[in-house]
Amino acid sequence: MARSSVTSADTVRAELVQAATEFFERWQRAWIRSEGDRLSAERKRGVDVASETARRRPLVHCHGLRGQLNSPYTSASLPPNYVAISSLSSAFGVCPTWIIGDSLGVVDEAGLIDAGIAPESRPAIRTARAALIEQFRKASESLPADAFFVGQHVRFLLDQGLPDSALHAAASCESDAWWCAALEGYVHATQSRVSLAERSFDRARSAMPLSLRCAWDDLSPLLGTVDSMRLEYTGCDASVLLAERWWWLADPLYADSINERRVAHDARTVHVALLSSIPVDGRRRWTADYGRDALERLLLRYGWPTRSVWLGKQEDNGHDNWMRAQGSELQSPYTTYEFSRDRVATDPIADALGDPFALGDTAWQLNAPAIPASRREWWPHTHFRRARSLAQLPRGQLALFRRADSTKLAMATMLVDTPDQAPAHAPTSPARITLISSAAPESYVPVVETSYAGRSGPMVLIGALAASPTLLSLEVQGDSTHGDVRTRLGVTPPPTLRDLQPDEIALSDPVFLSPAAQRVLETSSDSLLRQRMLGSLDISVSSAPRVDVFWESYGVRREDSASVSVQVERQERLGMFRRLAVAMRVRDDPNATITVKWRDAPLGAAREASASAQEGRIEDIAGVPVHARAVTVDLSRLSTGPYTLTLEVERRDGAVARSSRRFVLTP
Repeated sequence: MARSSVTSADTVRAELVQAATEFFERWQRAWIRSEGDRLSAERKRGVDVASETARRRPLVHCHGLRGQLNSPYTSASLPPNYVAISSLSSAFGVCPTWIIGDSLGVVDEAGLIDAGIAPESRPAIRTARAALIEQFRKASESLPADAFFVGQHVRFLLDQGLPDSALHAAASCESDAWWCAALEGYVHATQSRVSLAERSFDRARSAMPLSLRCAWDDLSPLLGTVDSMRLEYTGCDASVLLAERWWWLADPLYADSINERRVAHDARTVHVALLSSIPVDGRRRWTADYGRDALERLLLRYGWPTRSVWLGKQEDNGHDNWMRAQGSELQSPYTTYEFSRDRVATDPIADALGDPFALGDTAWQLNAPAIPASRREWWPHTHFRRARSLAQLPRGQLALFRRADSTKLAMATMLVDTPDQAPAHAPTSPARITLISSAAPESYVPVVETSYAGRSGPMVLIGALAASPTLLSLEVQGDSTHGDVRTRLGVTPPPTLRDLQPDEIALSDPVFLSPAAQRVLETSSDSLLRQRMLGSLDISVSSAPRVDVFWESYGVRREDSASVSVQVERQERLGMFRRLAVAMRVRDDPNATITVKWRDAPLGAAREASASAQEGRIEDIAGVPVHARAVTVDLSRLSTGPYTLTLEVERRDGAVARSSRRFVLTP
């Protein structure tokens, strides 16, 4: 570019930054007047403004030194160990939260940036923004290769509520190919066109130089300080691979082929780039000395707040005085950053990057718990808003059985609400259910695909897995009136039967079954599991005082005369007085055990009888005897609480195999 062209672009840029700054000053005055009017109107309506102000004050005076709050954190709806998002270059910090007070009538600013301005003041603001849009349109036409002009043109068109015009401006972009594609993706994302947005962002990534993609996919703003330090020395190539793994784990649904979570992050990345190109935005300053890094992390983790509330000049003055004392630039007006509760958190725990196949279903907590006290304390490290709700399926029961070259999987869960989970909102009409195995990003193998027509009884799926570590994702896709539900966990299947050594024996996972009047093993194992497998390992002792336990043994022949033991045991530390009460037989011992033992009789001989035990037929698979077994266990005398059921089979030659399962007895 010729020197005169550069000078011209710089001159036009300076003029438009000044014009945008003047517009935002006008916007801020209108917003502050509207906030004052809102407070007055709420007082007249009888709203307890003083109480709401007291709840918001710790969030507004959210001083970010070392990430700690400056004032006691007692009344706001965040956990006691909540840590502020603090700036590394300023004393400024932010504390996002859920919407405080009455949320009725609150319009989401992510969809209407002028929502905080009184309706009667909006026409003047829109007129002023229209003039600014025209200036950026002319600049982007005269300097089409300049990323700043086309980006701000798109930004202000969206702020004005003109998405079609914004998409046309992005499609007409003549700047770097990656930036033009990213702008298109951003426009699509703001209009919930997730599939189109993903395609555009994929094109943007493909067109980026590796160094830029490394910065784009930097995970450190999403992770805690310690986890960010782990990423510092991995190098650019490795950082990109880590990001691919992270977005794979954070993908809400594997069944729909769209990664909504990554699209949300890409859109937030573009939004941050657009905001930080102009030093102000009406309420905040976007330069390093004002604490821009804290704002960037806020938006990358949570997106644009549903609402931002100002508490008045008195609060601003007090905050300004503290900032001056710290030698930091002033960021008034100081606001809250409040989000609607219809958010989901699909990012896993940070340790997931190290060993994703070791993750249990608790590595994700998609929603706030239903229990009120826990719900108030739930604040995920990141969250985003989906067009359709996504809830966690209750923890179910998973069992793996060895086969010749693969693993048979049986998975059961309940599509019902439980006290410690958010409502599942499962569809009552037939819905698509998919159990997917994913061993790596972009590798999704359906294990079972079926439909589900109701919510009565457990949902049982049986399929085959490759004998290698994988993520399992059980997903129920909703409809126009019901959201999606899922559960996801890592699984490392046992070795196949072909890998079993000649003298080795092994056991499958034990499976809890509902009790049956007829003998359990009179039907095939698949039919048995589909009909009887419990959908939860939380077992109600009142409704199921007896359960059947089913498993398979491998490498044990009938002539081996094996001894079999089934033990249910609880290990709870008892206080001195409880031990004394147990010794005096005033209280039952909660650690009492149940043990059932028997020995297989040699072939042709009478078996040492156990009324509760059953044996099925022995199949030969890949030269290995596979023996189905079951036993009925009486749980009625046990106290409620956590237990471990342990199976043990000892062959006559001394070879021993064990398998166990933890479960919880509930009242």
